[in-house]
Amino acid sequence: MEIHNIKIITQTIKTMNNNKKFYFTNLIQVAKKQEILDRFIALEILNHLFIENKMCSDFFLNNEINLSKVRPEKLAHANRLAKSVIKNLPIIDHQISLLVKKRPSKVLLNILRIATLEILIENIPPHASVDNAVKLAKIKMKDKYSVAFVNAVLRSFSKKDLSKINPSTFDHNLENKTELADYCIKIYGREIQKKIWHAFRNEPITDVTVKNESELKKWEKLLGGKRIGNSNTLRLQKIGKVSEMPGYKEGAWWVQNFSASLPVLLLGNIENLQVLDCCAAPGGKTMQLVSGGARTTSIDRSKRRVEILKQNLERTKLSSKIIISDILDFTPEIPYDVVLLDAPCSSTGTLRKNPEIEYLDPISRIKTFSEVQKRLLNHVSNWVKPGGNLVFSTCSISPEEGERIISVFLGSNKNYSVEKINHNDLGLKQSLTDCLGGIRLNPNYLIDIGGVDGFYIAILKKQKA
Repeated sequence: MEIHNIKIITQTIKTMNNNKKFYFTNLIQVAKKQEILDRFIALEILNHLFIENKMCSDFFLNNEINLSKVRPEKLAHANRLAKSVIKNLPIIDHQISLLVKKRPSKVLLNILRIATLEILIENIPPHASVDNAVKLAKIKMKDKYSVAFVNAVLRSFSKKDLSKINPSTFDHNLENKTELADYCIKIYGREIQKKIWHAFRNEPITDVTVKNESELKKWEKLLGGKRIGNSNTLRLQKIGKVSEMPGYKEGAWWVQNFSASLPVLLLGNIENLQVLDCCAAPGGKTMQLVSGGARTTSIDRSKRRVEILKQNLERTKLSSKIIISDILDFTPEIPYDVVLLDAPCSSTGTLRKNPEIEYLDPISRIKTFSEVQKRLLNHVSNWVKPGGNLVFSTCSISPEEGERIISVFLGSNKNYSVEKINHNDLGLKQSLTDCLGGIRLNPNYLIDIGGVDGFYIAILKKQKA
């Protein structure tokens, strides 16, 4: 009887999921006919975040089939629209709160948010934004009250003297009301927090790593980019569709933020070294290692992400031994000269690209991931040859996922010490070094050229036997 019930429940769940997908497919068609497809998808991204409490990227993965027939430029605009709402949420929600006495349902609120963004920040004609918002309400809510509510609120907003509302000079104390902003103030102080958040609010930047250092000037010219310091990174001034840019199909470069390239670059000469790249997919660091002459093994537990790693290696004509496994379940056959652990983390250093993290219980994410990082670091430390290096890095702004991890590790692993990093080779400021010897990059570093992803890096040297 119990087995029979389980089968019924499983079948019911499958049916519900299929109905949900079918329903979503129908709504896509309706939105397309209403010429609001990009706004509808933006709304669904926001609902995915604020109702289901999930990353925006998960929305695209979960709806991969349904979205496969949507033109890429529509998807890109929808994603940009949703991310712009998230980045400007304090001023958007503040303006909405001045017009409504009671906070509406989350779906209705997200419809209002999109229209408010368009009117206030994107300078879309108010009548067009109101009309499109009403269409969204008709598709998603259906009841007359909700449609009338959206229409009334937005018409009231569009009648305000918007020239007096300057998004660039609004009360930035509103930004300090999020849990993550408050956390950052406690660690770095209000002034640094403001600089970090200013960097986050900028448009995403695109950096690429050039495979062959000898070709840097060539690709600098062809891509219209500028080299960052003494790295192999070019920061692009203009960005189109990545797969159609010069050199992409030939595998001459790959997209990788400057910060993310540093864990490998800081190792210096890696030619002929045996290197294990942990949590390797989608493969930026693996490609750096291989192109630098290292004999590389790449390990990752995600089959989906490993497929992307394989595609990147094939495109760049590079090769690495690939292992699909959870690191904690893996034991290598040989010790390595270098083990690189770019550990799973809260990703709070990537808020410019993933602004939704600020609203996904970031403090709990930090605490959860820091425990995972401690376990992983201790586990992989046994895989390093005496005299070899263990590189630890995270794309986080939190010391709990950086400095404190290394401090705890050194306390219980007396056979390791922090390797002195040569800043001059890469043109990095000495002030980036923390008291332990690691490097802390906050997002406002290099702000004159657009900033960087927040990152922490430490190179640990294992004592010789």
